[in-house]
Amino acid sequence: GNMADAMKYPSASDLQKFNPAQLLADKRKDLKLSDPQVDTLKALRERIFERNGDLMARYDSLQREYKPPQFDRSRDQSAGPDSATQAAFAQARRLQTLVDSLDTRRVLDVSDALAVMVDDHQRQRAAELLQKQDEEMLGKLPRGGMMGGRRGRRGGG
Repeated sequence: GNMADAMKYPSASDLQKFNPAQLLADKRKDLKLSDPQVDTLKALRERIFERNGDLMARYDSLQREYKPPQFDRSRDQSAGPDSATQAAFAQARRLQTLVDSLDTRRVLDVSDALAVMVDDHQRQRAAELLQKQDEEMLGKLPRGGMMGGRRGRRGGG
């Protein structure tokens, strides 16, 4: 594939879809959640949006400005990267820092969402769903970076 495509970052609204409390609330039937558990997850979903709002806003503005580097094969590569390529890599590093911060916060978000589960079956199933969500999120991010070292962080029992 195209190297620039491999360096694209998802929009902030795409990332916000990976709210662990929202996922578990949406899976209420599968998880056999009680109405109070669903209400707790919905309140947690809002807290997560608020807690991550500042990072998401910064991410959103950076992501909108970001232009993946264009690799010009006809250019003499021995001269090193041109200024546009250097700027693109600097933007990517800033975006990556924000993604890393969001990923760190996701650990807390997931922990809070799993804490709503009342028994081992619910916790196990929720952990499986959240692991799948992690993998989907990872698939949206540029290859070779984000969350790579944290796969499988949730056992489940």
